[in-house]
Amino acid sequence: PGYLRRCLKSLSQAAGFNPKQLLLSQDGEGDQLQQMAKAYGASWTQVDSSTKVHSGKFGQRVALHYELALKYATQVHFKDAESLVVLEEDVLAAPDLLLYFAQLHGLLLQDEMLLAVSAWNENALSPYVASRTRLLRVDTFSGVAWMLPVKRFVRTDLPSWPRNQWDRHFRKSIGRRQRQCIVPEMPRVRHIGDNSLDLSKSERANAGHSASLYFSVASPEVQIAESELGSLAGMGPESYRKALAEELRSAQLVEKLEDLPSPLRRLNATKSKEPQVVRTIAGRSWRIHYHS
Repeated sequence: PGYLRRCLKSLSQAAGFNPKQLLLSQDGEGDQLQQMAKAYGASWTQVDSSTKVHSGKFGQRVALHYELALKYATQVHFKDAESLVVLEEDVLAAPDLLLYFAQLHGLLLQDEMLLAVSAWNENALSPYVASRTRLLRVDTFSGVAWMLPVKRFVRTDLPSWPRNQWDRHFRKSIGRRQRQCIVPEMPRVRHIGDNSLDLSKSERANAGHSASLYFSVASPEVQIAESELGSLAGMGPESYRKALAEELRSAQLVEKLEDLPSPLRRLNATKSKEPQVVRTIAGRSWRIHYHS
């Protein structure tokens, strides 16, 4: 409940938030979630996966909860919606999170080769994030905070929903059916949970390096003012592939890590309870492409 309470607080402060468009799904007993939904003016639904899956099989319970919740949301509660945003409970929302999704809504519906639009980029390390408006088209699934096209999802994905490890299923090409996802170079959510189905404790301990720290530095007013993503004309599969190929051709190949000037400069002059800000030397930042 602690994570969810922080998540809801940040979400309620996001531009465009409407509690009537919020549904909380609970797996198991207890009334805390229902009370939180009532406090925010949101809707609430409850499932009990333990009646169908052994309580010790965590991955299967999570997969079943997602399946039941998504079926209820897409076929009952939001049955007339064109898209649906799915948030895990252990994330904080940036002030422009909903504006980000709203700008990509049309592209998601039009492009049949898109599985989802995500607000999370697990590969975003703060020293190497160059743009708040840069979007990436990736051959994987980035969950945590994602928007799905309802009709296509109900028709294609729900009937074959996996019984275990649902997120790993969509990370595989066979699970995605060769489709892709749009992710931001700079994440619009920040993970605050200690436990995850996929990430180890050591990986979670390094989450402080996530570029999501960047969106918490600027004021909400600045983040909302700079939320415009611009033209999406280059995000189609062919045009994006051509642009990426051109960027790779013009990139400098770094043979050794020591040849890459470090963009890191930590601000150690004063001690503060605020997140450590990592800035680039002379205002520069680096976009890294892994060459294999």
